[in-house]
Amino acid sequence: MTVSEAWLIANPMAGRKAGFTVNSAGPEQACAALERHGLRCHLMLTERAGHATELAHRALAAGARLVVAAGGDGTVHEVARALIGHDVPMAIMPLGSLLNLGRAFNVPRDLDAAARIAAEQRIVRMDIGRASTAMGSRLFLEGAGVGFEAGLFAYGSRIDAGRRRAIRLLWRFVTRYSPRSLVLTVDGQSEEVRRAFMVGIAITPYIGLALNAAPEAKIDDRQFDVVVRQGATWRQLVRHVLALALGGPHDPTTRLLRGRVVQIEGLRRQLMVHADGELLGRTPARFELLPGALPVVVGETPPGVVSAVAGPVGRAA
Repeated sequence: MTVSEAWLIANPMAGRKAGFTVNSAGPEQACAALERHGLRCHLMLTERAGHATELAHRALAAGARLVVAAGGDGTVHEVARALIGHDVPMAIMPLGSLLNLGRAFNVPRDLDAAARIAAEQRIVRMDIGRASTAMGSRLFLEGAGVGFEAGLFAYGSRIDAGRRRAIRLLWRFVTRYSPRSLVLTVDGQSEEVRRAFMVGIAITPYIGLALNAAPEAKIDDRQFDVVVRQGATWRQLVRHVLALALGGPHDPTTRLLRGRVVQIEGLRRQLMVHADGELLGRTPARFELLPGALPVVVGETPPGVVSAVAGPVGRAA
């Protein structure tokens, strides 16, 4: 059946960062772009944190066959949580200041180009991750990790929330951080990793503030990219941070593993854990892949995609 309508869930506050407007387009413009490309638009605006998930559930109950998330990565994450395990695909209209998932899906910033992609219905079944610690579990779309990068996200989110004291705490964390030893298990194969700065478990190449966490990651290859960053010196840590921020060069101590189930336990000291930038306690931690759990609409030949098909969405293999 041809999809002729779209349920647009939009964050009216998207495109504002640290008090600045970085994207002047809003929900009405996104809705108009969808209409121009033949999709009757049902617009729903978010009012609070978590509201996009509620609205996506409401769209499913109303018989939606295409749900469009309009905002930044936070809005996309919330919409996706309602659609995981369903056959209704999610498309993106880029209204946010950063859009890692938009890059992974090859959706351009131009609203008309993004609307055309939504109307074309090129579908990929995206893998989803579940991270678990003693504090609980959380689904993630971009990536998770332990160690130094988890600390960066923990303090960075406090700064983004306007807590100025967190700047001093972040500086102390960065300057005093030392590598840790841990036990890493990937699909049942265990090894002791010494002098680990951080271990990333990635689904998409980018995470957080467009950090280049896993350049080779594919959203539908049915495995995590497990990036192990080791070292013993401040200089090596700086190289790792530059690789995250700028895309390289990688320190020779960086290793890439792949698998569906990852477990990490600290030796002597436990490490901080994050999932999509949200702090999730400390190790021991378990990361489990949910293969093909979320159908998404992508642009032409995304570099982070193995295969895309046009037409109705089928069940994941």
